[in-house]
Amino acid sequence: MNFTITPAAEKFVRLMLRADGGATSGFRLAVTPGGCSGLSADIAVLPAPSAGDAIVER
Repeated sequence: MNFTITPAAEKFVRLMLRADGGATSGFRLAVTPGGCSGLSADIAVLPAPSAGDAIVER
């Protein structure tokens, strides 16, 4: 799986984690069917990864 995060997106993720997360929290980005273009992005700060999550660290 390859993807690129812009500097603005990285800043957004860090702000979300700082506001809502703890020391072990992570940021989940999921692309699901829906929306005007046929795809929808779901984002969330979660306390721990779930089974099947891909973990990317930077």
